[in-house]
Amino acid sequence: GGEERAILAETMGLRSVSTSDEQILSTIAQVHRECGGYVIDPHTAVAAAACLSSSSPDDGVPRVIMGCAHPGKFTGAVSKALGNRPASDWMPLGDRAHPAVAAILALQERAKGGDDLSRETPGVHHFVKGQDWERTLRGILTSSNM
Repeated sequence: GGEERAILAETMGLRSVSTSDEQILSTIAQVHRECGGYVIDPHTAVAAAACLSSSSPDDGVPRVIMGCAHPGKFTGAVSKALGNRPASDWMPLGDRAHPAVAAILALQERAKGGDDLSRETPGVHHFVKGQDWERTLRGILTSSNM
């Protein structure tokens, strides 16, 4: 139960923190500024914010943060954190040329242009912000006999 997890966490020296959207963006910007232009994704920024908010950062305890994703998956958030700079300003050319990253960036560009990618790919469905997605999803599941 919860008490056992709390005891285990205490024994192992673990702690948890929560991070607001604003803290995530400011952490991306801080790491970029203080680490020679290194860009992290929002998930990694949560871990970095937790390390940076440690009550005793100079306690001699090493802290390791493992990057969770490529920042190219989150160009909107990362660009916003870096002063609304386009991805081409902060993402290295080599990263942009990687096939997986290039595919993500191409899809993001198409979505910005209003392309409904669901029309050309079976099994992909387009959801619009503000749409009753629960009703739409129920209809999709019902029609596919799941």
